[in-house]
Amino acid sequence: MVGKQRFGTRWVRRLLSAAVLLASFSHAEVAIIDRIAAIVDDDVIMLSELEARSNMIREQARASGQSIGSDEEIRNGVLDNLILESLQMQIAQRAGFYIDDNRLNRAMANIAQQNGMDLNSFVQVIEQSGQSYAQVREQVRKDMILQEVQRGNVNHRVQITDDEIDNFLASPEGKALTEVVNRLDHVLIPLASDASADAEAERNAAAETIQKAVQSGEALAEMALKYGSLGASRSDLGWRNDEQMPEIFRGPVKTMSKGDVSIVRSPSGFHVIQLVDRRGNEATIVEQTKLSHILIKPTEVLSDEEAREKVAGLLARAKAGEDFAALAKEFSDDIGTAQRGGDLGWSNMGTFVPEFEEAMINTPVGEYSDPIKTQFGWHVLKIEGRRDEDVSELVLRNRARSMIHERKYQEELEIWLQKTRDEAYVDIKS
Repeated sequence: MVGKQRFGTRWVRRLLSAAVLLASFSHAEVAIIDRIAAIVDDDVIMLSELEARSNMIREQARASGQSIGSDEEIRNGVLDNLILESLQMQIAQRAGFYIDDNRLNRAMANIAQQNGMDLNSFVQVIEQSGQSYAQVREQVRKDMILQEVQRGNVNHRVQITDDEIDNFLASPEGKALTEVVNRLDHVLIPLASDASADAEAERNAAAETIQKAVQSGEALAEMALKYGSLGASRSDLGWRNDEQMPEIFRGPVKTMSKGDVSIVRSPSGFHVIQLVDRRGNEATIVEQTKLSHILIKPTEVLSDEEAREKVAGLLARAKAGEDFAALAKEFSDDIGTAQRGGDLGWSNMGTFVPEFEEAMINTPVGEYSDPIKTQFGWHVLKIEGRRDEDVSELVLRNRARSMIHERKYQEELEIWLQKTRDEAYVDIKS
């Protein structure tokens, strides 16, 4: 379905299409080919649009093997969604919000990349499936607008306190975020309970040979095949927490590092286990830089070249011994940091625009950068220190905050959508 962005023209076009009459080739009478299904404030939903969306839902359900409701239930549900979409698109129109072609092009390229294709291949796949790329593209534009409208009206309604984060982290769901799980690969060389000492020694030697070979880079599965004559069998135990781990493996696994191989003796024989991977409760270490900056913005009365020269002059004064913080307070156009002497504090990599970050990386501690230009203007940086910081706790709390936010967001979104619908003029015609 093609998303429409110009609502005045859409109103006219739809009213005109509703009045179109088509002469039948076999009859002298005429037939109306479309009509209005609902009036929604300043917009209309056409019956053809309703039927097309309903048919699409039915086809998707059949293709996925899902059970679907009656035609009336599907039709009513689709009409409700179309009404809500219309109301949100009208909000976007009144706010003057629109997704331009450059942003849409980037979104389409990202979608193609997520599907393992370049954009040209993605277009071909869509067209070969019988769909119109132009229509898919416009639907993506419409979906992006809807998401922006929803975020703009709902995000500020979601409030999360530190106590809520603490309570979440203390819950089973929160504890699962830091739960340590191990992935084990495993080979069993069986040994009967009444086996001879020679048979036990033979299998123990085989287990030790497998252990050394795997530690040297051999695959555990290949070693299991090599000792198939002794009944060796391999099984991937997958990801397991401590409770899910076979009891005889718990002790050895706790002392193992990723890639380690151990031998465990049990009544059933010799087990060779390899710790393939471990996750959960990992430390998150980030490189941080302590820095200050001065920003000079070009204006109508200050050209870009004059802004660069002004920054260069301030840099020369700082190198000559003047206090950088005092210069920032007096001259910097960054109102967020000027009163702090240009101080940006300890900052993580990835915080700033590329040009700024490149200068931050390449400038030694205690030195000033050359003047650099970004989208904001001309800067000079002072690098005051570097460190590696453990931000594991912050990362954990941010993950918890994100999960709580998503839950609350969906609740608030439903409330906002219902309120929007209740306050709108909706006249269902069919």
